[in-house]
Amino acid sequence: MLGSTTRGLVHRSRTSVLAVSDLWIGKAANVLAGTDFSEASKKAVLEGAAIAEKQDATFHLLHVIDSKDTPEKSVAGMANGVSIRKLIKEKARSRLEAFVQSLGIETNHLQIHLSWGTPWHDICHTTETFQADLVVIGNVGRRGVKGLVLGNTADRVLSHCKSSVLAVKERTQGVGTDPLRKEC
Repeated sequence: MLGSTTRGLVHRSRTSVLAVSDLWIGKAANVLAGTDFSEASKKAVLEGAAIAEKQDATFHLLHVIDSKDTPEKSVAGMANGVSIRKLIKEKARSRLEAFVQSLGIETNHLQIHLSWGTPWHDICHTTETFQADLVVIGNVGRRGVKGLVLGNTADRVLSHCKSSVLAVKERTQGVGTDPLRKEC
């Protein structure tokens, strides 16, 4: 969906960036945020929830279980016959529910989703499934070798998702409170 200019702006900007798709109608009926429980995703989830509330939209919160969610201690101490996948999913569900409670957000229009896969792919798939108008995702803006080695979920969502994407920065360093300020 997006070119290198938009991706570069998202990476270099010290503030959040909204990339608007051709399909944007100005009012969201469904807003989706993905979380990995990091501070960056927590900030994005809170922003997404606020947008959904203001627009009376359904707020979808998604956590994708991937390999980094496998607790080594749990696997090593498991009894025979216990499903590792089931254990991991139960722990992730519990962690997601605790995360939601810690946010203190309204739950009237909240739908919680838990999937197993590749985060960027599942975010895009869930966006299509629930026809989300806006995807809100945390962005720490890794660059250089670290960004290449670790990959960047936000970058892949920006590249593959057909909906508008709000990339929320974990920290907005050096930026004042003037909303019209255009520095990057």
